[in-house]
Amino acid sequence: MFSAYRNGRRLPSDEVLEKIIDISGVDPVLAYMAVYAERIHNPIVSNAFRNPTRLTS
Repeated sequence: MFSAYRNGRRLPSDEVLEKIIDISGVDPVLAYMAVYAERIHNPIVSNAFRNPTRLTS
């Protein structure tokens, strides 16, 4: 199920993302930011979401 997201162009829904977070133990904030970085079409915001440490600088 999860490989479709890794190998395809679709992004997981919030419900599927919650399952991925539960199984993997990834920090939920970082997981959501990574997915939203892919959903956003603004390159500046997308880059900030991919590099969350830059948000606090």
